[in-house]
Amino acid sequence: MSDEALFDRKDYSNKEFWDQRFQENTQPFDWYCGFTELKPFLFEHCAPSNDPVVLVLGCGNSKLSTELKGAGFRTLMNSDFSPVVLNQMREKTPHCDPALEWGCMDVTRLPVRGCSVDLVVDKGTLDAVACTGSDDAPRRLFAECLRVLRPQGFFFLVTHTGWEGRRKFSTIEGDAEEEAGVVWEVVVSQRVGLNDMSTLINILRSRLGRRPLSSAFKAENVETLKAAVEEYREVVSKRRISRLLVSLKSRLREKKEKEKGGETGVDPSSLEGKMGRESVDSSDRPNSNLAGQRASSEENLTGTAQAADNVVEEAKVTVSKEQESSRMASDVVVSGDPPVLKREKEEGEQKNLDSISEAEEAKEREDSQEGKPPLFCPRRQQHCFLIILRKI
Repeated sequence: MSDEALFDRKDYSNKEFWDQRFQENTQPFDWYCGFTELKPFLFEHCAPSNDPVVLVLGCGNSKLSTELKGAGFRTLMNSDFSPVVLNQMREKTPHCDPALEWGCMDVTRLPVRGCSVDLVVDKGTLDAVACTGSDDAPRRLFAECLRVLRPQGFFFLVTHTGWEGRRKFSTIEGDAEEEAGVVWEVVVSQRVGLNDMSTLINILRSRLGRRPLSSAFKAENVETLKAAVEEYREVVSKRRISRLLVSLKSRLREKKEKEKGGETGVDPSSLEGKMGRESVDSSDRPNSNLAGQRASSEENLTGTAQAADNVVEEAKVTVSKEQESSRMASDVVVSGDPPVLKREKEEGEQKNLDSISEAEEAKEREDSQEGKPPLFCPRRQQHCFLIILRKI
C-alpha cells in the first residue's frame, strides 16, 4: 500500500486492500459516526428491551458492536470479509462472549437464515461495495438484507449520500421504478453529525486536495496540518457547545413541566380520587376561583418557558464572547500578528483554498448524483446520512 498515491476507488471493494489495511492499523476506528450518534434512533425504533437479533455488516474494527452490547443488545452477529480483522476482534473478546459472534461473510451472499434478523446495521459497507463501479453488488446487498430481515425489521444504513442516491440499489431487478417503495418503508432519512475522528480526517482531506492523507505529516506540510488541527478544534468545540445548549434547554423544559404540575396541583397517582372528590364537592366551589387558578397557572407556565429561552440566549452570547476572546488571544500567541491582520491573512488563504478546490467539489457533486463514493469528502461536510428502512 503506497503512501505516495491516493487509493483507487476500486481498492475499497477489494479484500486484499482491507486485509493489509487492518494489518497495518490495528486500533479501533468508526467510519462516519459511532454509537453515540446512532443511540437515539436505535432506542426509538429497535430498543434492546425487545431482545432483537442484530446483524452488523462490515464490522471492521469498529467499537459499535461492543457498545451495542454494553447498551443491552444481547444477540449480535458481526460480519466482515477480512479474516484479519475478525481474528483481531475475537482476540479482543477472548471469553467466548455469547452476545458477540464474528463471522467471515460476503455481504452479497450472507450465510444467514431468512427472516431471522430484527436489525441490520451498515456503516459504510454499501459505500465500499459500490466502489466496484457496478450496481450489481449494491443491489445484492440490499436484496440480502431484505431476505434475512423479519417483517417489520429495520435496516440502519449510514452512508455519505442521501436516500435519492441510494434508492436505485433498493429495487429488485426487474421492478418498475414506481414500485421501488413496495418492499421498504423509509422511516428516517436525514443528516447525522460525523464523529470527532471522521471530522478530523474530513478536514485534512479537504485541505490536502488530491494529496494522500499521509502527506499531512511531512515537513513541507506542517502549516497545513496546523491549520487543519485548529479548524478541527473549532468545529468540535462548537459541536460540544451546541450539544450542551440543547441539553440545557431540554432540562429547563423538563423543569417547566414539573412546575406546571406543581402549580396546577395535579398528582397523577391520585388523579382519579381527586376527580371523584371534585364531582361530589363541585357545588361548594365557586367557578371564579377555578378560573383564577387556571389563569395563574398559565401565566406561570409562560413565564417559565420565557425564562428558559432567556437562559439559553444568554449562554449563547457568553459562549460567543469567550470564543472570540480565546481566538484573539490564540492569534497573538501563535503568530505574533495583531488579531485583525491574522484574520485577514486567514480569510485570504481560505479564498485561495476554496478557489483551488472548486473543480474538486464539482466532481464530488457529480459523483454523488451518480451514487459514487467520494475520493475525499467535500469541504466542510461535517455530516453523513442515516437512512432507516423498515421491511414491509
